[in-house]
Amino acid sequence: MISKFKQQLQPLIGIIAHPFLSWNPSVLTLLSLSSALVFFLGAIFHIYWLSIVSILGFLFDAIDGYVARKTGKVTKFGGFLDSTTDRIADALLMSAFGYAGLVSWTIVVPLIVTSLLISYIRARGEFAFLLQKSAAEGLMQRTERIIILYVLFLAFVSTNSTGVLFWGILVITILNCFTILQRLLFFARQSE
Repeated sequence: MISKFKQQLQPLIGIIAHPFLSWNPSVLTLLSLSSALVFFLGAIFHIYWLSIVSILGFLFDAIDGYVARKTGKVTKFGGFLDSTTDRIADALLMSAFGYAGLVSWTIVVPLIVTSLLISYIRARGEFAFLLQKSAAEGLMQRTERIIILYVLFLAFVSTNSTGVLFWGILVITILNCFTILQRLLFFARQSE
């Protein structure tokens, strides 16, 4: 959903990225991963203000690719590093809720599995069908999941109610399952 507006958001991303154009894009990628680690540590040690501040680090994830394209530093390794650190960051973010004891692992594990499966299906499908374009199909792409999880965390901090986390994570997991089906159908059509 949000990813469909990526082109319209480019001017805003350009403004945010401007001070970082002299940076190596891979450094920005690693900073994004570091912010996920800070979120994880803040959550599990119940230092919630630290987790809230770390949310700003998500901006590094939004601008690393922009900086790489703008400065002519797009590399295959950079794309590989970005995808790899995204999966690690996702696992840190989602598992923080379980490790912190904010919600049961019985709700966190399906969230992690379905989220990682969405990314896996895309990567494996693009490779299997040798697609030259992105196959980022489906309702719950990474950006949507991350933003919703951050909003849920902020709602939890402001209300001190774990119920909002439980129901929010359950809804994301259900939508993840729907997205998995959407991606499987997309690649099924590619094989026709």
